[in-house]
This record gives sequence, structure tokens and C-alpha cells, in this order.
Amino acid sequence: MLSLPDLRKYLRHQRVLLSASNRIHFNHLINQHLVNSKLLIRCSSIASYLATNTEVDLLPMIKVCSDRRVPHFLPVTQKNHRLLFHHYRCGEHVYPNKYGILEPALQQPRQAKFVAAIILPLVGFDAEGNRLGMGGGYYDRTLAFSRDINCRQRPILIGAAYQLQKVDRIHSNNWDIPLDAAVTEEGITLFTKRAKFLL
Repeated sequence: MLSLPDLRKYLRHQRVLLSASNRIHFNHLINQHLVNSKLLIRCSSIASYLATNTEVDLLPMIKVCSDRRVPHFLPVTQKNHRLLFHHYRCGEHVYPNKYGILEPALQQPRQAKFVAAIILPLVGFDAEGNRLGMGGGYYDRTLAFSRDINCRQRPILIGAAYQLQKVDRIHSNNWDIPLDAAVTEEGITLFTKRAKFLL
């Protein structure tokens, strides 16, 4: 069994190996699955991300949010290695952060618990909803509040990935935040009851 760093490296390489035509086709299918789900109807606000390198490109879904006036947010990294979310509509200015990831200028930030749904980039995921990220821990720190059993307000978490990024098992730590659902070119996989209601 591969260590998490080796698994992360392997899955990122597999993603790189996708042909340009397959990547375009898979991205189209993933965006269609999201738009055709109940997500944009039942969630009052949605956060996603602007893809970097070989991540799933969600710009088509972001455009639909803009067209339908569904409030959409992008993550902005903070010095404490957490994320805040800023309202974003297609065409607005974005700037590269220290990692080269495009972010909007942070104005009137919103905390994660006040966003109804967050679509996260993934390096890998498993059938239990365990998520393997880039290793920086930004999302886990930002969403740590949701581990509290008394937490009544937390976003639904949807991982965006290609099917080749699904693995048999990802070892999770007690600080890891699991997914409610994952979307790939093959469709949306639901892991929790909340996801079954909202998607």
C-alpha cells in the first residue's frame, strides 16, 4: 500500500497523463452533472475554485451560476493557512496568490459555515468519502468547525475529480474532513444523507 505522499504523487501523475481530448470531454460531463443536479436550485450559495494545472475545470458551472444569479464564491488563502470566500462572477478580475492559484481581491469575506455548498478540488478520494488533497491542509483547517457534533450549520462538501482518481482506500486522520459527495465524469456519488437530499 502506498504512503499518502506516494499516493498523492501517483494520482497527480495519472491526472497529467489524461489526453487533452479526454480532459475536455470529462470536464464537460462533470459540469453537466453539477448543473443538472439539484445543487443550483437547493443551495443558496455555492463556492468552488479556479482550476490550476490538471484539476477539473469548473468554469462552465461558474458561468451558469453567474447567468442564473446563484451567489458563487471563490476561496482566498489566509496567512493562518485557512480560507475565506469571496463573491465571484465570471469575468471579474482575479490575481495569482503565492501558489500561482487565481483568487479574487478579498472584499466582504464570507466564512465557510455561511456557504451552503463547497466544491473542492481533489487529488484522490475513496468509496467512503475520504479525500486526499494537495497536502497543505487549508480545507481541513477551514472546515474544522464542522467536526463538532453540535455544529448545525455547515456546507455540503462535494469533491470534483476524474474517475481515475478514485482509489480503494484512503487512510483518514481525525483532523480530515470527509466529503458528502464526489462528482466525476461518470456521475455524482453520494456519501451522506444530506447529499441525497440536496443533490
